[in-house]
Amino acid sequence: MTSPSYTPHHASSEVTFGLLFMLLSVLISPLIDIFSKLATATISSTEVAAFRFVIQSLTMLPIVFLRGAKIQFSLKQSWYHAIRGAMVTTSMISFVTTLKVMAVADAIAIFFVEPIILTILGSIFLKETIGWRRYSACAVGFLGAMLIIQPSFEEVGYMPFFLSSVPSVSPSSR
Repeated sequence: MTSPSYTPHHASSEVTFGLLFMLLSVLISPLIDIFSKLATATISSTEVAAFRFVIQSLTMLPIVFLRGAKIQFSLKQSWYHAIRGAMVTTSMISFVTTLKVMAVADAIAIFFVEPIILTILGSIFLKETIGWRRYSACAVGFLGAMLIIQPSFEEVGYMPFFLSSVPSVSPSSR
């Protein structure tokens, strides 16, 4: 049974609203990354990440209040949010530091490989059931990313390749 406020037109407008924000995000995100790269020439990656968080928060607050989102607080959940916040902060500082030393296009292409890696890790660690179609999509997506990124061993050498192969040949992995 559906709630009285649910109508097909309402669902359609929600989807359109979501699509418009997604399109806006995809168009704006590379610009933010470019400005972050330029900013790292004069300030630290941590300051750039903090500034990004402040701007993102100020941008999202009016949307949250206009949509009437209910904010609930519990001490148990706050620990989860604190851990998640620390991980997101570490990730953002790492990404901004990467932008400082790498081309923006390469950094973004590597960043977009994350869902592929998370899908595979989810099947390994969380025991999620993933079918052959999704594994095939991951393989095609990864090959496409490698085509765009065109990794070479000139920048990092062969050591990461050897270190990543150690677990597969070590006696404890058999």
